[in-house]
Amino acid sequence: MDTKRDPLHHKGAVVSYTIATILITFVCVLHSIATYKTGKSLHRKYKNKTFHQKRKTLLPHYLTAIFCGLSILSYLVISVAALMAESHFPTCFCDKLQIIIPNLYALGKTINYYFFIVRAKASQGVLNIFPTKLCGIKFPSKDTMFNIVFPIMLFNTFLIYIVLGNIGPPFFELWTGICVYKPAKLGCQYIMSDDFILLSNLMPITDILLCVLFSYIFYAPILKVSEISLKDIVGKRQDDDMNTYDTKPSKAPFIRVLKISLVLSLINVFSTTICFLILPYFAEFWWLWSVDYVVNSMCCFLMMSNDRKLLAKICVCFSTKHNINGQSRTDNVGSETSPGSESEMNSSADTMRAMQRIEMQKKHQNLMINSQVEDTGFDGQ
Repeated sequence: MDTKRDPLHHKGAVVSYTIATILITFVCVLHSIATYKTGKSLHRKYKNKTFHQKRKTLLPHYLTAIFCGLSILSYLVISVAALMAESHFPTCFCDKLQIIIPNLYALGKTINYYFFIVRAKASQGVLNIFPTKLCGIKFPSKDTMFNIVFPIMLFNTFLIYIVLGNIGPPFFELWTGICVYKPAKLGCQYIMSDDFILLSNLMPITDILLCVLFSYIFYAPILKVSEISLKDIVGKRQDDDMNTYDTKPSKAPFIRVLKISLVLSLINVFSTTICFLILPYFAEFWWLWSVDYVVNSMCCFLMMSNDRKLLAKICVCFSTKHNINGQSRTDNVGSETSPGSESEMNSSADTMRAMQRIEMQKKHQNLMINSQVEDTGFDGQ
């Protein structure tokens, strides 16, 4: 079936998918290098530890790295497939994209949110942020929530979108890709169905709810253990609060991690929401989805502190070659590696250990206070 298409949209699609493929490939390679280097460093650091200690330390790091990498890889496959279809290479398969893209996009989002679950589980420490009872009924334990409830909930969400994307007419119809041959090979023309437009209006709601849920279970234990308020994260530090930060330097790395996580989560959700709410009504600009693929990949990449550090080193080296002021470069490197900075929490395992140290310090302080109370006979009345 032939249809007409503006050549400018074809050129825009080729350029955008090419740029997206290059950027996501770059991010994927950096993530692989950062994961390898950090894993090697952790193995060297814990080579004399027992198997249980190694497993407890290394497993969170590798799980978050694997799921982050798989999520990035899914967006890379989508970009490559869309670019090949637009270029009619090796032949036109625009009609197959309606199978490839929705399934891989749903898979990428699911893996991305499972990455959130693994990261949130690593941040729990010994706390239990869930109630013991709800409406008189025993609430599932923390392990049950993270190992069974959340994965099943996420899998069911993924299953719903997979079924909707593959069940086909007359039950549900997605968009359709049509090859354009006249007046020349001009890529793919997309036609939106009413069913897909309805789904695109509901998809952001699901995305926002999942993001809020998994961000909360990541934030809650860190906020509680480190005694950080949301004002510390989203607000500006006042001069009269500087003493508090000076006396409790352990808060600084947590605040930095939480700020980065909050900003990246908001960017991720905003990008997907805009694409779902606007692009289905402007099918000729369907190729702008490539921006969302890049944004999702970059946000997932930048949530890993190991990846951020490697990217920062590359940027510093690049700046060095262009004769950027040496002092500023030294300051930038120092800010990444100074004691008490984020470099102390370069993996999910480090975050978990930092939280456990704070918990032990608080318990020790409580014991000291109780001991002083017993010694002085002060009972608080």
